[in-house]
Amino acid sequence: MDNKNAIAATIGIGAIGSILAYYGYNNLSAATNNETLEETAPINESGVGTTRDQKVASMNNIKKQVEEEIKNTVDKIETKTRNTDAQPDKIATSEWSKFWSGQYKINTSAKTDTE
Repeated sequence: MDNKNAIAATIGIGAIGSILAYYGYNNLSAATNNETLEETAPINESGVGTTRDQKVASMNNIKKQVEEEIKNTVDKIETKTRNTDAQPDKIATSEWSKFWSGQYKINTSAKTDTE
């Protein structure tokens, strides 16, 4: 007798779970497939539109602004490098040669002292 009650309770809870899952799925799919509300929605506070076309237009505008800023900074850097007359290769080479010659002297003098 006790076994029949457990089976009945399991079937009842399963049916209630199935009903809740059905209603939850319907509410979820209705919220994600509601295209008509998105088409009439205004632009968000962030400036990015809510519809697909508005989002694409906003992203294209942002890309254009970024490209312009990159071009401006590249132009500024190029003009600075053209205006400088310093020759960094010669300076760097002389500094590196001094450093390595000093290291060579330190290493060779340490070996002769220990022998």
